[in-house]
Amino acid sequence: MSKHLALFLSTRNPKEYANLAAFSKITSTGLLALSSWFLVKKWALADGTIVFAALVSSFFSEVIIGTFLTPLAYYISVPIGSLSGFSLISIRSKLSKLVPREEIGRILSLSSTLEAVIPFAASFVYSNLFALSISWYPTLIYHFSALVVLVNLVVHWFEEFY
Repeated sequence: MSKHLALFLSTRNPKEYANLAAFSKITSTGLLALSSWFLVKKWALADGTIVFAALVSSFFSEVIIGTFLTPLAYYISVPIGSLSGFSLISIRSKLSKLVPREEIGRILSLSSTLEAVIPFAASFVYSNLFALSISWYPTLIYHFSALVVLVNLVVHWFEEFY
């Protein structure tokens, strides 16, 4: 779900919204670039560990935005959620190491297809959930996102350690 919706709901001021949105883009991109150097080059973490860190980062970011609907919470959630960009990259990297060399093209094309199709289904679910809950729980979609990420985290944890 777009964090900009929570940002708009928390500010309702176009100037403050513009400043926070710019802060969000610059900070998350910068932190992702900086942390990629540390996680991959400096610490040489495995793909599974990076996926786990990305999912934990995403989970806490969604919980913060969904729980505290203020600009300060949004400012705090941006650096906390900055690692979430690693999830798809690390999963693709992990997949490419698991499958035989002849099948990499097929697996990555399936992965790309799923990455393209899932947002259509998700937009339907999130739009309807938001429409149903805006009057009594406007940040339900962020807690729902946190729940989805939590399910992914549990699945990844079992896949990694069992």
